[in-house]
Amino acid sequence: MGESGELAVRVPTRPNPSRHDIPADAFCTEAAQRGGAADDMTTQVVWRSVRARVLSVRARHADAQALAREATSLAADTDDVNMRADTLLDLAAVLRAAGRDAGALPPLRQALDLYKAKGNQVSAARTRALLAGDDRSAEEPGSA
Repeated sequence: MGESGELAVRVPTRPNPSRHDIPADAFCTEAAQRGGAADDMTTQVVWRSVRARVLSVRARHADAQALAREATSLAADTDDVNMRADTLLDLAAVLRAAGRDAGALPPLRQALDLYKAKGNQVSAARTRALLAGDDRSAEEPGSA
């Protein structure tokens, strides 16, 4: 695995506001500075998704939404169905944090469709919980 691939493996995927997101933010800064190989889509997608969540926690909603949409767009060009669905969940989380609950529904539905198509029953169940408004039972995407 290359250097940038190692970054993607080390990334904390859920920002923690009580820690001011230092590990996640440090990862994003390092990944962005290194640039990663242009064809290393995992690193390119993951650092954008994580940074979007960090910015969302910091109430920088416009920047968070832009990065989440970039991550979703990059992931859409891959064959990694779970990553594509995960980025849609990240986008939905960013939209919800910005008070755009209705705007979060289409990416949640798309993520659910992808998880179901992949046979990822655990993530599909978590996404159903998010769609039902039960955030407590919806853990981090892909953590199963």
